[in-house]
Order: sequence, then structure tokens, then C-alpha cells
Amino acid sequence: MSHKNPSSLPVFEKSEGTIGGIVLAFFAGFSSFLPIGMVYLSMLALLAYLVIQGSLRSRLLCIRDDKFLQLALVAFLIVPLLSPIWHGHYDQTDTRIFHTIRVVAVIIVGLSLNDFERRSFLLGILGGSAFVLITIWVDRYFYKIPLIKPFEDILIVTGNAGSQKMIMLACVSSFLFWLGLASENKSRLAYFSIALITATTIIFHGISRNAYILLAILPAVALVYRFRSIKGLLLSASIMITIVATVMATSKTVQDRVSQAVSETKNYVNTGVYQSSVDVRAEMMRFAIGKMQEYPITGTGTGSWALYWKDHASANPSVAGINNPHNDYLLAGMENGIPGLLSIVFLLLYFAIRNWKAKDKFGGIAFIMTVAIAFSALVNAPFRDATLGMSLIFAMAAFTRPPATVTTRYTPPPPSPAACRRGRGRPCA
Repeated sequence: MSHKNPSSLPVFEKSEGTIGGIVLAFFAGFSSFLPIGMVYLSMLALLAYLVIQGSLRSRLLCIRDDKFLQLALVAFLIVPLLSPIWHGHYDQTDTRIFHTIRVVAVIIVGLSLNDFERRSFLLGILGGSAFVLITIWVDRYFYKIPLIKPFEDILIVTGNAGSQKMIMLACVSSFLFWLGLASENKSRLAYFSIALITATTIIFHGISRNAYILLAILPAVALVYRFRSIKGLLLSASIMITIVATVMATSKTVQDRVSQAVSETKNYVNTGVYQSSVDVRAEMMRFAIGKMQEYPITGTGTGSWALYWKDHASANPSVAGINNPHNDYLLAGMENGIPGLLSIVFLLLYFAIRNWKAKDKFGGIAFIMTVAIAFSALVNAPFRDATLGMSLIFAMAAFTRPPATVTTRYTPPPPSPAACRRGRGRPCA
């Protein structure tokens, strides 16, 4: 394999690249912006293909040889599975266990992709994001698109499905920014331009506060990954401040959402009443923390949230039926104690460390996706809610290359002649 151009995207090794796997990986990427049924279908089709092809076992040798990953997956799986032994069975126990197994299965399938399929998956995500952007701008300025699937979830941005599209777009915008940082001058402008168009669409179309915050922090994460120094941290802080100030000054939608959040927070602090989005989340977090303190080792039991919360919020029927506290860490901590909370942290820490060490372009994308999931789990339920998190988790795993295949490292572009004259950057040829 040639290493003459290590910074180009991407350089691949030959590894069982077949047309079936490439097509299904592209479909999996594109379906990140389709209804959840299509996401399930794409994952099952890809898994079935790998099993029928007979290469799944050889592809997963990276898991067999990676004790850290094995421990992370087993801990994430075993803690909720053991809980019913001493806590018994709740109405939501089977659902919670299903989603736990689903997350592990999605991660395993994602890690099994080879570089040809990984590239195709990336192209599928970019194709899906282009489909969303075109849909939004056509509907806004040229033709009112009928509110049918899959357009409904794109154009109606309330609810989990609409929020997921904006969160995924925020991730795409950020890893395009990263690819621009990691590319040569001739392609850098294209990456930055598409990233800006994507971010602008989120700002003026979406209402997801989760997506807004990711849009501010993920470009900073890309800079930290690129520079790995105080310079990177300072640039990151500057980027975050600039983005936040610009968005607040230009987007009426963002201004309204921030004002609403501040108002709801003040109301909750002053009165203790919880009826709207932010104050309900605050009360659910307070309740979950209280239960975690009450049962720190064993938790209240896998699937017990709904029962305990319904009883707690019985005086407020409009929110008593919420089936998770919109915080995966606290949900795991309440139901499975500190071991449950740590199992999520451990899993995310594995992907963060592994991709930080990779120092290649796929590693940068996977690191950004890991941070996006880690933050989203603070304010949403990507591990519990398939609609919101299934595509995010699959992308994190799919872009994580096994250590043995990370042979093409990211190399910064050569310094400009002006930088050479100033004696900056890498040594000039």
C-alpha cells in the first residue's frame, strides 16, 4: 500500500471488500436520516450479510484480542441483566434489557466493518445529510413538501425523530470541519463550506437545544483532536465563544429557545413546579439522583424508573408517563446503582481513548461521535431511545478502526512557504 499521501481521505487497506457489504454500509449511513424502522432494517441486513458471507468471525478478532473492549461490553451488558435476580421484574424490565442488548449488538456490527465499508458508510451519511438539507431548503423556498415519511421527521423538528435529525446534522457539520482541518488545501475549502451550510441549516431550521450545544462544542473538539496542545484549547475556546455569540445574535429561534430555558429554570428554582421541558428534566434529574443515593450499590432495579416516577409525579399526570429521565447516566445510576452508571462511562471512555490514540481521519470522526454521545447522554437517552441514539452509536463504532488496521496516520499538510521562512511548522522539504 502506498504511503505517499498519508493525509488524503481515505487510504484503505484491502480487506474483504465486496459489493454487497459496500452497498449495505452505504444504506446504513443513509438510513441515519430515515425513520427508525429503516435504521433497524439496515442494521439487520448488514448483520445478516456478514453472517451469510461467513466473515463475521474473522472480522471480530479485534474484539477477542482487546481485553479493554471486552470488559467494557460485558460490564455494560451484565449489570442490567443481573439486576432482576434480586429486584424482580418490572413492566419496563424487558424493554430496558432489549435496548441494552441492542446497543451491544450495534457496536459489534459497527466494529466489524472493513475500510471499504467504512468509507461507504461515510458516503452514506453524507448522502443522507445532503438529502435532509435539500428537503429543508426546497420546502422553505420553492415547494411545500407533503408531510409524509420520511419528510415529516425532517420538516417537523419537534419530538425525538426530528431532534435526532438535527443532532446527526450537527455531528456531520463537525466532522466535516474536522476533515477540513485534516485535509490538504485543495479540499479544505469544500469541507469547510459544506460544514458551514449544514450548521446554518440547523441554526435556522432546528429547535433542538441538544443540537445547538453540539454545534458549539464539537468543532472545538475537532480542534483539540487536531492540535493536541494549549494552542488547540485556546482555539477551541475562541471557536465556541464565536459560534455562540454569532448564533445568539442572528437566530431568533435560538434566542427564543434559550429564553424559554432560562425562564423555565427560574420558575422551577423559585416554585418547584415542573410542567415544561426544562423544569421537568430538572425534576427528573433531582429524583433520579435521590434514588441513586438511596440505593447506591444495587439501584432500584432494571426497568423500575417508570413505576417510581409515576408514583412521584402522580399529582402531575401530563408528565407522569415519561419513561426515562432524559439522562442515561442517571437512569443507569438509579436503576443499577453506581456500577450501572460506571458501565456507561467505561464504555464511552474506551471509545474516546482508542480513537484519541488513532490520530487518523476516521479516528477523528469517531472521537467526535463519542463526545456527541457522551454529551447527549446528559440531556437525552441515546442508549435507551433507539430513535435518538441508534445511528449515533453505530457511527461511533463504525468509524472506530481496530488498532491493527490503523496504519495510515494523519499527517498535517506541509507548511506554506511563508511559514517555512518564519521557521514555523514541520521541517520544510
